[in-house]
This record gives sequence, C-alpha cells and structure tokens, in this order.
Amino acid sequence: MAYATLHNVIRARFNTEITSGESVSTAWDNAAFRALPSSGTGKWVRFSIRNGSSRQAEMSPAGRHRTVGVAVAQIFVPIDSGDGAALALADSIVSAFRGVTVTESGHTVIFDSPSVGTIGKDGAWWQLNVDLPYYTDNA
Repeated sequence: MAYATLHNVIRARFNTEITSGESVSTAWDNAAFRALPSSGTGKWVRFSIRNGSSRQAEMSPAGRHRTVGVAVAQIFVPIDSGDGAALALADSIVSAFRGVTVTESGHTVIFDSPSVGTIGKDGAWWQLNVDLPYYTDNA
C-alpha cells in the first residue's frame, strides 16, 4: 500500500470515530490549526502517523511485504483541570482502534493493542498520549 493511501485510511478512521464522533478539534500533520477547544471542554488532539519499518513477510518471488508503524493521538486538556476528560477521550480512542481491521478501497490496515501514557505538563496543557500500533500487508 502506498504511504499516502495508508495515511488516508488511518486518518479517515480517526476522523470518523473521534474528530466527528467525539466532537473534538484535531490538529493533523502539516495542516494549519489553532488550538480551539472543542464543545467548551477545552480539550483537543494532535494526530500524527509515524511510519515504521517494512520487510518482506513471505519469501516467495511474489511474497507479501509488511509495513508497520504507530499512529499517535496526543490529547491536551487545560492544566489544573484534572485528567478525567483526557482519560475519557483516551478510552474512546482505544475502543475505536483496539483489534480493529479497517478496509477501505481494497486496502487493509490492522490495529494492535493501543497503549496510553501520561506525558504531563506542556505549557498551558496537560498531555496524555495514545499510541495506536498498526500493520498492513501488500504484495
């Protein structure tokens, strides 16, 4: 799968399930964004996709090639507001991606188990990250 297609499949899932589904403002890679809090809650998300390695998964001449990577949802809530809103959004993201297989236009991306980690204070924001490991196979 071409990287542009791979990224579009992953972003579409996040956009449908989280940006629209949870009504949260999302900053996308290399796109203009002003941290506008969603729905008066003050929370917002930066979503980024980090490509990992690619390798041949089958040794036949027309074998499959596997590409792995991780999508990262960085959740931000106002400092001193507690971590409840960030954790609730993290739970929604985990539920939307854990063990999910997404197929779009003949391209399949398989998500493994997400992990959630507290980053802490980042200026005026409290940050929590959700790592979404994925892989895709293609001939």
